[in-house]
Amino acid sequence: MKKTLSQPLLKEVLNFAQVKELFDSFVQLTKIDVSLVDVNGNEVISNKLDKTKSICFVAKKTPLIKACLSHTSYALFKSAEIGEPYTFKCGEMIRCIAPLLNDKKIIGGIALGPVILWDSTDFVSGELSSLKESFNLTESEVKEVINYTTKMSCEEMNHAAKLLSFIVGLLCKEDNEFYKQRNRI
Repeated sequence: MKKTLSQPLLKEVLNFAQVKELFDSFVQLTKIDVSLVDVNGNEVISNKLDKTKSICFVAKKTPLIKACLSHTSYALFKSAEIGEPYTFKCGEMIRCIAPLLNDKKIIGGIALGPVILWDSTDFVSGELSSLKESFNLTESEVKEVINYTTKMSCEEMNHAAKLLSFIVGLLCKEDNEFYKQRNRI
């Protein structure tokens, strides 16, 4: 079943205060950065353990942010197409996204990560030079980003995305009833 883009904005069908509270608890429990994104990949709400150490924070200061947004948007629609969270590479890190639907239409998504899905020593040796070049970072800055980034398995990442998207989906459906009633009136 192909999903289509929805016109309602996220703020019309979600209680952002509830989402922020949920994200805060989720990040503190799992140590995985999380964000609510629109259909273009832009973060609407995000919660990170320490935003200044996240590679996403670094990317926002560079032209590479366009590629990040493009990857996130593509992954969002791919996850809706396959009906489950979609794990993807964004730059040198791994992210996972699950769609948020309203009346079977995509209104945004829950993006987790980035995380490292392999041994960090393997990551450092293989990707250190790429991160340094792409983001114009020193070796110590790259090590700080890598030490900050959560390490986990792909299965754990997918389960976290499913759980969070299920909860936010319930909030979305709850608020969707109010949205429908308001439009009828």
